[in-house]
Amino acid sequence: MVLLSRNYIYISLKSMSSLLTPSIGRIKALQKRISQPYGAESAKKNPTDQKLNFHPDCEKRINDQINMELMASYAYLGLAYYFHQSAISLPGFYKMFLNFSEEEIEHARFFLDYQILRGGKFTLTDICAPPAKEWVPESAVDIAIEMEKNVTQSILDMHECASKHNDPSVTNFLETVFIDDQYKTISELYHLKTKLKRVQDQEGLYILDKDLEKKYKVALQEQFKE
Repeated sequence: MVLLSRNYIYISLKSMSSLLTPSIGRIKALQKRISQPYGAESAKKNPTDQKLNFHPDCEKRINDQINMELMASYAYLGLAYYFHQSAISLPGFYKMFLNFSEEEIEHARFFLDYQILRGGKFTLTDICAPPAKEWVPESAVDIAIEMEKNVTQSILDMHECASKHNDPSVTNFLETVFIDDQYKTISELYHLKTKLKRVQDQEGLYILDKDLEKKYKVALQEQFKE
């Protein structure tokens, strides 16, 4: 039998206590790890595991496009609900701009999905409110034309960037899903602008608005079915 002195036992317990008590440095390190999102450390160590021939310029262009599509959707939503007010009551213009807003959201999702597919990292930015608060049909259509032109040019610039960096996946994605559709939308808006110029009175505007309501009511129904 081995007898241990009280002093020995006290020293041993004290040494064990110091080992079990974490240092301030260890506590801070643990707090830092807990505060990080799950998988953040792994993502930093292997940021490009999934990327293959995906140039940073193309990745940035896609992020810029995501935010441009979201801003366009926000602007169209404002236009839609302006014409939906009882004091304005143009249901055709309301449905048209609401349809455009939903389309831009869908486009943003396409770009988000593609960014993830290629192993890129998406970033979202602030969306500013449109400067104008009131519109007439003519000015609203002019705003829509300008937005669609800007969106189209951004897509074409992205296509040029992808071609420069030999990325056929990006160019094919843009050609298949977006480019022709953008030109079609711009053409339709110019036709609408011409029709608005021919409208001479409220009765003519009413008839044009009813045509838009009929056209975009079906489009919205198809979108919400999906």
